[in-house]
Amino acid sequence: MKKLTALFISLFMVAGFLTSCGDGSAGTVSSEEPFVSQDLSFTPVNVSEYASAGQMYPLEMKLGDNADAVKAYYENAASSAEPSADDGHGHGEITLTENEFSSHIELNAVNELYCYLPDSNEVISAIVSYSDPYGFPLYVATEDDVIAHLGQPERSGQPEKNDVFFMLGPVLENYRILVYTYGTNRVTFIFNDGTMMAATIVNTESWKLDTQPEPAE
Repeated sequence: MKKLTALFISLFMVAGFLTSCGDGSAGTVSSEEPFVSQDLSFTPVNVSEYASAGQMYPLEMKLGDNADAVKAYYENAASSAEPSADDGHGHGEITLTENEFSSHIELNAVNELYCYLPDSNEVISAIVSYSDPYGFPLYVATEDDVIAHLGQPERSGQPEKNDVFFMLGPVLENYRILVYTYGTNRVTFIFNDGTMMAATIVNTESWKLDTQPEPAE
Protein backbone atom coordinates (compact mmCIF):
# COMPACT_ATOMS: atom_id res chain seq x y z
CA MET A 1 0.00 0.00 0.00
CA LYS A 2 2.83 2.34 0.91
CA LYS A 3 4.49 1.54 -2.42
CA LEU A 4 1.27 2.36 -4.29
CA THR A 5 0.92 5.68 -2.47
CA ALA A 6 4.54 6.57 -3.22
CA LEU A 7 3.95 5.76 -6.89
CA PHE A 8 0.95 8.12 -7.09
CA ILE A 9 2.96 10.91 -5.42
CA SER A 10 5.82 10.42 -7.87
CA LEU A 11 3.48 10.53 -10.88
CA PHE A 12 1.86 13.74 -9.56
CA MET A 13 5.26 15.44 -9.13
CA VAL A 14 6.38 14.46 -12.64
CA ALA A 15 3.16 15.85 -14.15
CA GLY A 16 3.69 19.15 -12.32
CA PHE A 17 7.29 19.34 -13.52
CA LEU A 18 6.28 18.77 -17.14
CA THR A 19 3.62 21.51 -16.91
CA SER A 20 6.08 24.03 -15.50
CA CYS A 21 8.55 23.27 -18.29
CA GLY A 22 6.16 24.06 -21.14
CA ASP A 23 6.77 26.70 -23.84
CA GLY A 24 6.06 29.55 -21.40
CA SER A 25 3.45 31.13 -23.66
CA ALA A 26 0.63 31.09 -21.11
CA GLY A 27 0.52 34.39 -19.24
CA THR A 28 3.93 35.50 -20.58
CA VAL A 29 4.75 38.13 -23.23
CA SER A 30 7.78 37.30 -25.32
CA SER A 31 10.44 39.97 -25.56
CA GLU A 32 10.29 39.47 -29.34
CA GLU A 33 6.63 40.47 -29.63
CA PRO A 34 6.21 43.20 -32.30
CA PHE A 35 5.63 46.70 -30.92
CA VAL A 36 2.14 48.00 -31.52
CA SER A 37 1.90 51.81 -31.55
CA GLN A 38 -0.92 53.75 -29.96
CA ASP A 39 -4.03 54.63 -31.94
CA LEU A 40 -3.28 57.85 -33.83
CA SER A 41 -6.75 58.27 -35.32
CA PHE A 42 -8.16 61.80 -35.30
CA THR A 43 -11.23 63.72 -36.36
CA PRO A 44 -10.76 67.22 -37.77
CA VAL A 45 -13.38 69.85 -37.12
CA ASN A 46 -15.58 71.44 -39.78
CA VAL A 47 -12.83 73.32 -41.60
CA SER A 48 -15.23 75.11 -43.93
CA GLU A 49 -17.24 76.57 -41.04
CA TYR A 50 -14.21 77.81 -39.12
CA ALA A 51 -12.22 79.01 -42.12
CA SER A 52 -15.16 80.91 -43.59
CA ALA A 53 -15.34 82.82 -40.29
CA GLY A 54 -11.61 83.57 -40.44
CA GLN A 55 -10.74 81.19 -37.61
CA MET A 56 -7.82 78.80 -37.33
CA TYR A 57 -9.15 76.22 -34.88
CA PRO A 58 -8.25 75.78 -32.00
CA LEU A 59 -7.09 79.41 -31.75
CA GLU A 60 -9.44 81.96 -30.19
CA MET A 61 -8.29 85.01 -32.15
CA LYS A 62 -9.25 85.28 -35.81
CA LEU A 63 -8.74 87.23 -39.01
CA GLY A 64 -10.10 90.76 -38.73
CA ASP A 65 -9.17 91.14 -35.07
CA ASN A 66 -7.03 94.14 -34.16
CA ALA A 67 -3.44 93.65 -33.02
CA ASP A 68 -4.25 95.34 -29.70
CA ALA A 69 -6.99 92.78 -29.09
CA VAL A 70 -4.52 89.95 -29.73
CA LYS A 71 -2.02 91.50 -27.34
CA ALA A 72 -4.68 91.93 -24.66
CA TYR A 73 -5.83 88.34 -25.09
CA TYR A 74 -2.34 86.95 -24.52
CA GLU A 75 -1.63 89.34 -21.66
CA ASN A 76 -4.76 88.06 -19.91
CA ALA A 77 -3.81 84.45 -20.67
CA ALA A 78 -0.34 85.01 -19.24
CA SER A 79 -1.65 86.65 -16.07
CA SER A 80 -4.11 83.82 -15.43
CA ALA A 81 -1.71 80.96 -16.20
CA GLU A 82 -0.21 78.89 -13.42
CA PRO A 83 3.41 79.95 -12.72
CA SER A 84 4.66 76.39 -13.20
CA ALA A 85 2.44 75.55 -16.13
CA ASP A 86 4.16 73.94 -19.09
CA ASP A 87 2.64 73.26 -22.47
CA GLY A 88 4.72 70.13 -23.02
CA HIS A 89 7.19 71.87 -25.33
CA GLY A 90 9.26 73.59 -22.69
CA HIS A 91 7.27 76.80 -22.77
CA GLY A 92 6.30 77.44 -19.18
CA GLU A 93 4.96 80.94 -19.82
CA ILE A 94 2.69 82.46 -22.43
CA THR A 95 4.59 85.18 -24.24
CA LEU A 96 3.89 87.41 -27.22
CA THR A 97 6.66 89.16 -29.11
CA GLU A 98 6.34 91.64 -31.96
CA ASN A 99 8.66 91.39 -34.97
CA GLU A 100 8.76 93.77 -37.90
CA PHE A 101 9.76 92.55 -41.35
CA SER A 102 10.06 94.43 -44.60
CA SER A 103 6.71 93.07 -45.78
CA HIS A 104 4.63 92.69 -42.61
CA ILE A 105 4.47 92.82 -38.81
CA GLU A 106 4.23 89.63 -36.84
CA LEU A 107 2.92 88.92 -33.34
CA ASN A 108 4.65 85.72 -32.27
CA ALA A 109 2.97 83.62 -29.58
CA VAL A 110 5.35 80.64 -29.98
CA ASN A 111 2.78 78.17 -31.35
CA GLU A 112 0.92 80.70 -33.47
CA LEU A 113 1.70 83.88 -35.39
CA TYR A 114 -0.67 86.79 -36.08
CA CYS A 115 0.36 89.00 -38.98
CA TYR A 116 -0.74 92.32 -40.39
CA LEU A 117 0.51 94.66 -43.08
CA PRO A 118 1.84 98.18 -42.58
CA ASP A 119 -0.83 100.88 -43.00
CA SER A 120 -3.59 98.32 -42.36
CA ASN A 121 -4.81 99.79 -39.05
CA GLU A 122 -3.13 96.76 -37.46
CA VAL A 123 -5.91 94.42 -38.57
CA ILE A 124 -4.83 90.76 -38.56
CA SER A 125 -5.03 89.37 -42.09
CA ALA A 126 -2.88 86.24 -41.76
CA ILE A 127 -2.48 83.59 -39.06
CA VAL A 128 0.05 80.76 -38.82
CA SER A 129 -0.64 77.80 -36.54
CA TYR A 130 1.61 75.17 -35.04
CA SER A 131 -1.18 73.96 -32.72
CA ASP A 132 -2.74 70.97 -34.56
CA PRO A 133 -4.61 73.18 -37.06
CA TYR A 134 -8.26 72.20 -37.46
CA GLY A 135 -7.60 69.01 -35.51
CA PHE A 136 -4.91 67.62 -37.82
CA PRO A 137 -2.03 66.49 -35.56
CA LEU A 138 1.31 67.95 -36.54
CA TYR A 139 4.02 65.54 -37.68
CA VAL A 140 1.35 62.83 -37.97
CA ALA A 141 -1.22 64.01 -40.54
CA THR A 142 -0.27 63.50 -44.19
CA GLU A 143 -1.47 65.00 -47.45
CA ASP A 144 -3.68 61.94 -47.97
CA ASP A 145 -5.28 62.51 -44.56
CA VAL A 146 -6.22 66.08 -45.45
CA ILE A 147 -7.53 65.14 -48.90
CA ALA A 148 -9.59 62.33 -47.37
CA HIS A 149 -11.36 64.86 -45.13
CA LEU A 150 -11.48 67.93 -47.38
CA GLY A 151 -11.40 66.60 -50.93
CA GLN A 152 -9.02 67.62 -53.67
CA PRO A 153 -7.26 70.96 -53.12
CA GLU A 154 -7.35 73.81 -55.60
CA ARG A 155 -3.55 73.83 -55.60
CA SER A 156 -0.84 71.46 -54.41
CA GLY A 157 2.85 70.78 -54.83
CA GLN A 158 5.91 72.75 -53.83
CA PRO A 159 5.09 76.12 -52.25
CA GLU A 160 6.01 79.54 -53.56
CA LYS A 161 7.80 81.93 -51.24
CA ASN A 162 4.63 83.83 -50.35
CA ASP A 163 2.91 80.57 -49.35
CA VAL A 164 5.46 80.21 -46.55
CA PHE A 165 5.90 83.93 -45.86
CA PHE A 166 6.63 83.26 -42.19
CA MET A 167 9.76 81.23 -42.94
CA LEU A 168 13.11 82.91 -43.38
CA GLY A 169 15.41 81.51 -46.01
CA PRO A 170 14.73 79.62 -49.24
CA VAL A 171 11.88 77.23 -49.90
CA LEU A 172 13.21 73.70 -49.44
CA GLU A 173 12.52 70.90 -51.90
CA ASN A 174 10.93 68.70 -49.23
CA TYR A 175 8.19 71.27 -48.53
CA ARG A 176 4.75 70.65 -50.03
CA ILE A 177 1.38 72.38 -49.66
CA LEU A 178 -2.34 71.81 -50.07
CA VAL A 179 -4.44 74.95 -50.64
CA TYR A 180 -8.18 75.39 -50.01
CA THR A 181 -10.27 78.56 -50.27
CA TYR A 182 -13.41 79.30 -48.27
CA GLY A 183 -15.02 82.55 -49.33
CA THR A 184 -12.38 85.25 -49.04
CA ASN A 185 -10.12 83.15 -46.81
CA ARG A 186 -7.42 80.79 -48.02
CA VAL A 187 -6.12 77.90 -45.92
CA THR A 188 -2.72 76.41 -46.74
CA PHE A 189 -1.51 73.20 -45.13
CA ILE A 190 2.28 72.89 -45.20
CA PHE A 191 4.13 69.58 -45.11
CA ASN A 192 7.75 68.72 -44.44
CA ASP A 193 9.03 65.27 -45.40
CA GLY A 194 5.49 63.94 -45.76
CA THR A 195 3.79 65.15 -42.57
CA MET A 196 2.10 68.42 -41.64
CA MET A 197 4.34 71.02 -40.02
CA ALA A 198 2.07 74.10 -40.00
CA ALA A 199 -0.96 75.74 -41.57
CA THR A 200 -1.91 79.28 -42.48
CA ILE A 201 -5.12 81.17 -43.08
CA VAL A 202 -5.07 84.49 -44.90
CA ASN A 203 -7.66 86.97 -46.10
CA THR A 204 -7.16 87.03 -49.85
CA GLU A 205 -8.60 90.54 -50.16
CA SER A 206 -6.28 92.22 -47.64
CA TRP A 207 -3.17 90.00 -47.46
CA LYS A 208 -1.00 91.04 -50.39
CA LEU A 209 2.68 90.19 -50.25
CA ASP A 210 5.12 91.12 -52.98
CA THR A 211 8.35 90.80 -51.04
CA GLN A 212 10.09 88.18 -48.95
CA PRO A 213 10.02 88.54 -45.14
CA GLU A 214 13.49 89.92 -44.58
CA PRO A 215 14.07 91.68 -41.23
CA ALA A 216 13.49 95.42 -41.43
CA GLU A 217 16.50 97.70 -41.22
